[in-house]
Amino acid sequence: MAAATMPAGFAIFVLATTVLIIIHASPIFGEEAIVQIPFSYMGATGPSKWGSLKPGFSECSTGKSQSPIDIPKGKVVLNKKLKPLTREYSYINATFVNNGFNIELRCGKNTNLLISDGKAYIFSQLHWHSPSEHRIDGVQYDAELHLVHIADDGCIAVIGILYHLGHPDPLIAKVSLLLQG
Repeated sequence: MAAATMPAGFAIFVLATTVLIIIHASPIFGEEAIVQIPFSYMGATGPSKWGSLKPGFSECSTGKSQSPIDIPKGKVVLNKKLKPLTREYSYINATFVNNGFNIELRCGKNTNLLISDGKAYIFSQLHWHSPSEHRIDGVQYDAELHLVHIADDGCIAVIGILYHLGHPDPLIAKVSLLLQG
């Protein structure tokens, strides 16, 4: 497995990885796969209420920079102490899950790694939000991909990728048919 650093060609790499994962994934669709998610982005189950929705969400009451986040470009600061992210990815088996809130690919046991500041995170799942969960300078994007990685100590590292809609892609059209059927 070759290690790569974040900058060059990352968007192409993520797209290719996503497509490969989708191609090798087993679809699970049907009533048994749908699990209601007890939160939303507004109203009675919106961000200000997340911490009280269920015990596992309690940290949402005390967080300072949590979803959804609007990132002001003018306030972004480069931390030169951080080392580049390193990815070590290969083919994996994954399962499509429609949880009623988004489409998710859950990964079985794998050795795909994201290394951040010397700490290893195992690739766990990826999912999409449409429209995007986060914004940049108040701009919400058409979709957002989250690549979720979990370390042995339970810490989570997520890479988020924002999308604007473009021209239809034949491969994505085939995947869309699978998702609808």
